[in-house]
Amino acid sequence: MGPPDMVRLVISDVAIVVVFAQSMPLDEARRLAKQRGLPGEVVLIWLDDEGRMQFLAPPHQQRFLQSLNYDQLRALEQS
Repeated sequence: MGPPDMVRLVISDVAIVVVFAQSMPLDEARRLAKQRGLPGEVVLIWLDDEGRMQFLAPPHQQRFLQSLNYDQLRALEQS
């Protein structure tokens, strides 16, 4: 399996690096984001077995992430 896809979002001067991966330690995701030159707070996002978006993020980012959907984030990653 190759490296995970990532997208960097900046909302109101707050940078978030979305890593599309479920089974990756957060420290590893942070290292890869830094290696790719993507500064910001790293969050993991994935689809569960029933197609619902799940994430691992600090509490202060969770409400924002709940307002998004997975396909929107993927579209940003591909643009």
